[in-house]
Amino acid sequence: MTPALSVQNLCKSFGEFALQDITFDVPCGVVTAIIGENGSGKSTTLACILGQDIPDSGTVAIFGTDPFQDIQAHAALGVSGDISQFPGAFTPNQLESVLKGLFPDWDTAAWNRLLELCQIPRTRRIEQFSRGMKAKLSLAAALSHRAKLLILDEATAGLDPVVREELLDLLLEFMQEEDHSILMTSHISSDLEKIADYIIFIRNGRIVFSEEKDTLLEHYGLASVSREQLGYVDESLILRRRVQPMSTDLLITDRQAFATRYPDYVLKQPTLDEIVLMFTKGDE
Repeated sequence: MTPALSVQNLCKSFGEFALQDITFDVPCGVVTAIIGENGSGKSTTLACILGQDIPDSGTVAIFGTDPFQDIQAHAALGVSGDISQFPGAFTPNQLESVLKGLFPDWDTAAWNRLLELCQIPRTRRIEQFSRGMKAKLSLAAALSHRAKLLILDEATAGLDPVVREELLDLLLEFMQEEDHSILMTSHISSDLEKIADYIIFIRNGRIVFSEEKDTLLEHYGLASVSREQLGYVDESLILRRRVQPMSTDLLITDRQAFATRYPDYVLKQPTLDEIVLMFTKGDE
């Protein structure tokens, strides 16, 4: 099946920063999350996908179509970011009049339902909205023109837990259709643990790993060992290590195998944050 999004060998340079050979697919029916430190290349990757930046090399295909050759490919996308992209002087009613003209497949019924569901006042100017209300409005717009692929750049950043939960519920509802997909960036690991299927970790413009979320959380382990214990550990089980003042932390590829072979060693299931920290601060 043709993936919702295919990115192949994408490269883009800005001064001293370079996005290097970014390659991944977003299959239909899947939520893929790009994670990484600030300045790692997440937003640059999305900007190249959306045509906001022109890559130096590489290709992008949206449902099999090159958007740089056929701009209509972008009609399948719904886009939402961490700040409102709409004029502050507009009301939601005025905004809909503009969006109707931009999107041939605009769905007024869906827009009305989402405004009501999110309790968004139709006649208040957007500049008077809270950050959470603006985030809901942005996502409502992205979901109201029959998009099949959502591109979300830190869409839940800076929001309180209640609003974040409401937005995640909307995304889960969107994913009930098997031909829908999401590509998102986020620093909030709890959101990703709830909704993401695949995790792509970018650092310094390169993909460090691309893996199923369940594999990361269910198979990987985090062990804390003494110097003496470290000497007995099978090196093939160690993915990353980080030396601490009194011990060494080990990122383990097979938690069950490690627990069987070393039952007396301290071992736990890592969080996404801990996995990323080991890849960022640890050594091979």
